[in-house]
Amino acid sequence: MSKIIVTGGAGFIGSNLIKSLVDLQHEIYVLDNFSGGTRDSLDQVLQKIKIIECDISQYDEVMEKFKDFGNIDFIYHLAALPRIGRSIEFPVETHQANVTGTLVALELAKKLKAKKFLYASSSSVYGEQEKLPLSEDFIPNPQNPYAVQKLIGELYCKNWAQVFDLNCIAFRFFNVYGPGMKTEGAYKLVFSVWLEQIQKGEPLTIFGDGEQTRDFTHVLDIISGLIAGMELKESNN
Repeated sequence: MSKIIVTGGAGFIGSNLIKSLVDLQHEIYVLDNFSGGTRDSLDQVLQKIKIIECDISQYDEVMEKFKDFGNIDFIYHLAALPRIGRSIEFPVETHQANVTGTLVALELAKKLKAKKFLYASSSSVYGEQEKLPLSEDFIPNPQNPYAVQKLIGELYCKNWAQVFDLNCIAFRFFNVYGPGMKTEGAYKLVFSVWLEQIQKGEPLTIFGDGEQTRDFTHVLDIISGLIAGMELKESNN
């Protein structure tokens, strides 16, 4: 049994991850400020987890919460303000959450002597590329503030691995969908929009000529990858 912190654990991906980690009998701590996720998403496991309510981007608040915590085995850093549109509309606010939040999470991992730090990045860091399919070897070409913020997080992870010997793995998620995904509000997922249109018998909204392609990943496949990353004995920092 491992001792694990999940930031953003009340969100879409986080809540699905926590349910799987609980099934594996791990000791789980959820760090969330509930700005996006809800406690309801964790109803099934509330009696089996511990919730630490705070904002991961607030260094002093986080360090105070964890001052007598002891060591940790793993930290999953999923907390973020997602969506490209939101980052364009609110670049400073999303930078604070997505970049400063990642920096504080890395400092927390260092303080608690984490064995591994697992970071939720985004396929948006690739941006426009001349070739498909995409490869991890491609040079990132972010096209919007959200993509830039996620790439900065990756660079911080790489630097903390080099400077502080913190074992880090970054996962570039591709358009995640599945149970618990956001279905309401201004920043709901395109998959949710399409499901609504199908249910209403409306045509799907397609931009451009309709010849473009896009990858979608079921959340349970994401969870399988995240757990495999945790269990991996060695990683390329």
